Amino acid sequence: MAKTRKPQSDQEYAAQRDLFHSKGPQLNTQDWLLERVLQDADSIDPETKTDRVVLLQACEKAYYQQDYELCLVLVRKAEAILGVEPFSEHSLDEDIQKKVKKTAKLERHVVELHKLEERCLHRLKESA
Repeated sequence: MAKTRKPQSDQEYAAQRDLFHSKGPQLNTQDWLLERVLQDADSIDPETKTDRVVLLQACEKAYYQQDYELCLVLVRKAEAILGVEPFSEHSLDEDIQKKVKKTAKLERHVVELHKLEERCLHRLKESA
């Protein structure tokens, strides 16, 4: 027997519909990802996977646009939101073991942030 999706209750549907009618659809401009992290960081929930992915993808976007200073700003903001200390070669293992052992997925996001921060610092040293 195939799995069936759990039905949404009428209350949940009404709440979701009311939220949509009050806010409307999300408009994604070219820079919406960066704007969300820079201007609307208070609404980002570190416990929600989609919000953690938004943080990580905003950092990656700045990195691949070769804006390494902005990337570092975003990484530091993401680290603050996730509750981990900024990257240092000695603290990487400690951060993983002490601070972010909540879930393996959260741990992977933090490791990716630290790797990205390390690459940004390396690129900034090269260009200086």
